[in-house]
Amino acid sequence: MKQTRQTYAVVLVLALMLTGCKDSGPPRGKYFIPRNDLVGILIEMHMTDAVQNNPEFRTLREEYDSIDMYSLIFKKYGTTRQAFDSTMVYYSRNPKKLTDVYDEVIMKMTMINDSLKE
Repeated sequence: MKQTRQTYAVVLVLALMLTGCKDSGPPRGKYFIPRNDLVGILIEMHMTDAVQNNPEFRTLREEYDSIDMYSLIFKKYGTTRQAFDSTMVYYSRNPKKLTDVYDEVIMKMTMINDSLKE
């Protein structure tokens, strides 16, 4: 009887360890932005920063704070700063996934740049 309990205990511990270690994927809900939207948001945020840091647009920088500009981007995508922050926390804890997201951001920004040169 005692050996049966120990066997069940070992099996239970192993089962918990195996289920606790699996990656269930990104979280879902109102505080997590889907990957495609995140890519778009990051592109627009980086483009906003580039424009605001360009001396030719100094008056724009004086009139609008980047936080104001970001809130317009969040509104466009139907999300919030809190959701963006939560999403970035998830990706910062998963560097490989964050690298994949930024690879897509860079690829799309390169395509935008190339299309503007033509």
